[in-house]
Amino acid sequence: MRALTNLVTRMGCLIAVIVPLVASARALGAEPGAAACARAAEQGQDLRKQGKLVKARERFVECSRQSCPNLVRSDCVRWLGELEPSIPTVVLAATAGGRDLVDVVVSLDGEPFASALDGRAEPVDPGPHVFTFRHGSATTELRLVVAEGDKNRKLIGVFALEAPPPPVPTPTPTREPVERGARHGPPLVSWVLGGIGVAALGSSTYLGLTSKADLAGLRRDCAPNCTDSQVSDVRDRMIVADVALGIGVVAIVAAAWIWLADAGHAQRPTPASSE
Repeated sequence: MRALTNLVTRMGCLIAVIVPLVASARALGAEPGAAACARAAEQGQDLRKQGKLVKARERFVECSRQSCPNLVRSDCVRWLGELEPSIPTVVLAATAGGRDLVDVVVSLDGEPFASALDGRAEPVDPGPHVFTFRHGSATTELRLVVAEGDKNRKLIGVFALEAPPPPVPTPTPTREPVERGARHGPPLVSWVLGGIGVAALGSSTYLGLTSKADLAGLRRDCAPNCTDSQVSDVRDRMIVADVALGIGVVAIVAAAWIWLADAGHAQRPTPASSE
């Protein structure tokens, strides 16, 4: 019985020592949290005065948590409510030839701001800014001043239409230059005239020989009592023979003249062309 009484007494003393230690540990653990809340509230006020409203809101949200002391939390909640309407927001968009673009990366004052365009409003600090839109290898910039409290201001980066690739040139067939003097033989006109001349001379020879033979027959058989039809037939063939002879001679002479003229022209040196 005495042993049991001693055990209870010892446990009571142990509990009396542990409880204050646990309470002290809790107080020590809570103290850094309270200091962090106060520090966030102070930083938020400083950032607000500097015009860095986006970061100031982050600090006020931090010190408005339930774990912060009531005094600090109430001030931060009030400051956050006052700050929210003053923070401007922008809606980013980009077009190329009237077509909306999505795969566009945007940086704000040289810092990454948006990896794609989704049509949502994004908060920014008031003041002058440079928005750089990048689409592939093309970039475009917007330099502007964002006013405090300006909500959902639409900023559009306009890209020029990509030029189509130049058409592949189609090789033009080139004609080999015809060198003068390279042609051999008479031209076609000479051949035609020569053929006409030969045919005419052949006809003249045939008609002349036959008409002379018939004329000799008439002189032998019926002269001087030959009929007019017999005589006119022979006379007409003799006239045709003479005409054919003239045509043949003229045609052959013309063919020879054209041939010689063309040959002389082909033998002349071709003047060198200057590039």
